[in-house]
Amino acid sequence: MSERAGSPSGMSAIIIGATGAVGKQLLAALLDAQTYTSVHAFGRRPTGVTHSKLTEHTLDFEKLYEEAQNNSDGEESKKLSEVGADSIFITLGTTRAQAGSAAKFERIDREYVLAAAKAALETSKTGQQLLYCSSAGSTSSSPFLYPKSKGLTEEGLANLSYPQTFLFRPGMLQNPQREQERLMERVAEVFVKGILNRITDNAGMDVKDVAKSMLNASRIGAESVKQHDLGSAPQGKGFNPFEGRSVTAFTNSEMKKLAALP
Repeated sequence: MSERAGSPSGMSAIIIGATGAVGKQLLAALLDAQTYTSVHAFGRRPTGVTHSKLTEHTLDFEKLYEEAQNNSDGEESKKLSEVGADSIFITLGTTRAQAGSAAKFERIDREYVLAAAKAALETSKTGQQLLYCSSAGSTSSSPFLYPKSKGLTEEGLANLSYPQTFLFRPGMLQNPQREQERLMERVAEVFVKGILNRITDNAGMDVKDVAKSMLNASRIGAESVKQHDLGSAPQGKGFNPFEGRSVTAFTNSEMKKLAALP
């Protein structure tokens, strides 16, 4: 697989959400990839990973959100903007149960994500990428909290001025290796693995493959993704990307194909 034109090596990456199910796998993949020589992990707590490529930054997401609301270039925003990363990977997310309320869920799942993406945007980088791990079924028109929040987040990210934006929509996450096991998720995973995965490629995906699909998309870039006939422009009146900007969404089955690229 060819690397994307312009910067075959020596690139820098930001990862937000590196301690989550997908984030842990993505961090490992980024550190192992020759494409990236520096990786900056931003989060509320350390990853516990030690690597010569890795720099960790503690981020106060609530302050970052307030800075975004006030359109101010504050201390938290500068932490992200000063990196000047080539690629920004966002795997941050939560559930309503974990957050404690619908309002707190939306603050973490959407507002923190949008605030981080805005702060990390570097307009002088002509090929800067934004890669976001969303979810299957995401749509701002959904009557349900989780898919609606993901859909609104996708629209907000797509409407920033990143040259390349990739939206990944995996189905059921398999082998998430969470610190606190979710019983219903575990039951559903058994059903998806044992039955649905034999019927459709859109049911579920191993978190390692989710991470690999994100890494591979960043490595080859938007033009090569099109050449592989993967991904499509997201549909919906809420998607209004800047002229000349590329926004690509991937289904679970397309992500599997991306992950399988050599």
